[in-house]
Amino acid sequence: MQKHIRSAVFGVALAAIAVIIVVVTWAPGSARAQQQPQGVERKILRRQDLPMPGWEAVMIQTTVQPGGTEGWHTHPGTLLEYVIQGPWTMERRGKSTATYQTGETFSIVQGEVHQAINPGKTAVRGLAILIVDKSKPMTTQVQ
Repeated sequence: MQKHIRSAVFGVALAAIAVIIVVVTWAPGSARAQQQPQGVERKILRRQDLPMPGWEAVMIQTTVQPGGTEGWHTHPGTLLEYVIQGPWTMERRGKSTATYQTGETFSIVQGEVHQAINPGKTAVRGLAILIVDKSKPMTTQVQ
């Protein structure tokens, strides 16, 4: 009987911890919730291994809705971006905000903290090629 009571108490404690983690992690206004992408759709079009062991090329179409933001993040490799439908606004930590028009390109170096935002009234779209280390997450959100 005591074994069942201990198991029940342990189960309730685990459930309570899980609820606390979810509330703290996703609560409106929390630092983590603010840095998550909002109004952003990413569609992987192609992934291909590269001749460099452990590296791959990933082609992604990204759409950022009006008011949308990717949240501050980094990549474990280089990103090359082509603006399909601009203007595309890019913020980089420690640098001036840049705006790219339809048909323009830009790049982000490995580890650079950045985010795309859309302060405009229409959706913007870009085509990215990432050359990344496969053993690491393709995108890492940061504060």
